[in-house]
Amino acid sequence: MQKTKPSQHRLTATEFIEQTYLEVADTQGVSPFHLWAGQKTALATMEHDRLAVFLKARQLGISWIVCGFSLWSACTFPNQTVLAYSQGQLEANELIRRVSFLYHNHRAVLPALTTDNIGMLAWDNGSRMLSLAATRRAGRSFTASIAILDEWAFMAWPRQTLAAVKPTIDAGGKLFIISSADGQGSAYHQFWQHAVSGRNG
Repeated sequence: MQKTKPSQHRLTATEFIEQTYLEVADTQGVSPFHLWAGQKTALATMEHDRLAVFLKARQLGISWIVCGFSLWSACTFPNQTVLAYSQGQLEANELIRRVSFLYHNHRAVLPALTTDNIGMLAWDNGSRMLSLAATRRAGRSFTASIAILDEWAFMAWPRQTLAAVKPTIDAGGKLFIISSADGQGSAYHQFWQHAVSGRNG
């Protein structure tokens, strides 16, 4: 489905997300993307903070929220680069697939997609989203508007991947670390505790 350039009215991230549909896993159907209070809080954090860590559980929709926010950013502002990492390439590609799903089920007029495949989305406003392997040198050649580390706790080299990805957003981009819990004393558990106490920024 090809879409033309957006109108002059700029939707907020919340308005934008609530004009699309998401998949309903249990029924294999689709449902209007109505944000509930906890999701709006997570979305507000993504809008207003550059560095954020999210502790997620199943069925909270945090991955869908970050996908919706990435699509909003890519379609609202030109020349955005969104980098998506997960515990494996397959899982990173799933983030791309979800953003493509949200795009194709959106009710607003959006920039046209020029590339739509398992590893990359690109729009005619110069924005793009890529899925990359979570390696020790992940994404070093990029400058990112948004970098997503999904299931960071379960990456093979979490600390090294974070150290490689962080400089990609230091020019003013955003970094979202999202993961479910992986037990006491782990790298993610320590990182989460430091975030809550304000010790790691």
